[in-house]
Amino acid sequence: MDKISIVSLLTVSFPETLLFTLLAVILVGKANLLKNRIFIIRLLVYSIISTVAFYFIRPYVENIVENIIVSLIMYSLLFIFIMGFRVYEAVLTAFISIVLVVVIEILYMEPYLAIRGIKIEQVYESDLHRFLLT
Repeated sequence: MDKISIVSLLTVSFPETLLFTLLAVILVGKANLLKNRIFIIRLLVYSIISTVAFYFIRPYVENIVENIIVSLIMYSLLFIFIMGFRVYEAVLTAFISIVLVVVIEILYMEPYLAIRGIKIEQVYESDLHRFLLT
């Protein structure tokens, strides 16, 4: 996979992780947890740990299938150990968050590339393009 800069990590990856995790938690039916301050703190800790972990794992992931498998395993474990979810809740929430990322990136990527007149490689090489796309 591509190398991500610290700027992209802070301005793109962390907010993206936080947002998609929040959406997945809501879609799984755990929206009532959002009223709990401890859960919000756990959500922030989860987002920080998953963003930092994936920053270090990313250079070793060769393709999108490996990326999805590693993400599913890592997110599920983090949901179990940090968020306190049951195994089936953790796997379902991780799966939903990954599907959300993939679907939204697919929906936004083609129009963005066409409007900007650039190739996908240029998006991943530029912090500005990553930020605008997200």
